[in-house]
Amino acid sequence: MQDIRHLFIIGAPKAGTTTLAQMLAEHPDIHQGAIKEPRFFTDFAARSWSGPGSRDFETSMVTDLPSYRALYAGAARGSLWLDASTDYLSNAAARDRLVALARDNCVKLICLLRDPVDRIVSEYQHTLRDLLESESLQEALAHEEARRRDGWQPLFWHRRRSAYHADVTAYKAAFGEDLLILDFAELRDPSRIRARIYGFLGLSLAAQDSADRADPAATMRNKSHSYRSPRLQRALANRTLRHAARQVAPRRLRHWLGQHLARANRTQFHPTEADLRAIHAALADDIRACLADPGIPTESWTLARRLTQATGHSPAPVCGQTP
Repeated sequence: MQDIRHLFIIGAPKAGTTTLAQMLAEHPDIHQGAIKEPRFFTDFAARSWSGPGSRDFETSMVTDLPSYRALYAGAARGSLWLDASTDYLSNAAARDRLVALARDNCVKLICLLRDPVDRIVSEYQHTLRDLLESESLQEALAHEEARRRDGWQPLFWHRRRSAYHADVTAYKAAFGEDLLILDFAELRDPSRIRARIYGFLGLSLAAQDSADRADPAATMRNKSHSYRSPRLQRALANRTLRHAARQVAPRRLRHWLGQHLARANRTQFHPTEADLRAIHAALADDIRACLADPGIPTESWTLARRLTQATGHSPAPVCGQTP
């Protein structure tokens, strides 16, 4: 893969990477692949997967070089190939392979981080949205290690994918100034974050569109939600029931009723204080290390900081740094 310029958004999952990828793909010198997260540089293709959603997860991976190159068919010569596989951050094999790739190619990386407590809440809600999770948040956290051993896909690796410090530190050591670390909150100002990234990539500012002036909450991609009744949602998606409805109800009535029920059934998951404390307890040491590291942007980590202060501990000093 020599003489190709690469741009990777390596994570974290549920930190606005879909929004950022689509934002950057508007630049004429950046070509987003046909699949946002091909996971080509992970070692996932060599693993056995089980659990909810495992088949879809396996089929979503790109596992050979010709197929990976095909994702960028039509890319202009000299453009940056954008790969936004968020599992690269927590996958050591991916990091090693990206280091090897950088020996002969231009490689730039962006790491977008989010308050790790918020991130887990969002990811758990994602599993509810996709009807993959049947247990409570605290149960999911308690069972995470067993699920990982049993081959459950990374969407259920809530604690692992929120433990940033060692992964970010390893990437910083490997890539130095070719790694840009950003905070989820920076997406609130599209013009500013674009300018910062374009400067990092050595690109000229492209013409700004109306998205810069839009409400960031309205333009955020890949939003999650949950359901008041998962059973009702499964019924609405059931092909047999949908076929039966076509036999007895007019199309307009079916469409209106389906839309009405889906909207009424949609809600947001709201964690309890006990849920938040359980998340923090699982990540306390890593959160303290991140809060103490000046190279990791944590200004917007409201929940993580509050829960850390509530435990009566100050952030731990980074190795080699005076308290």
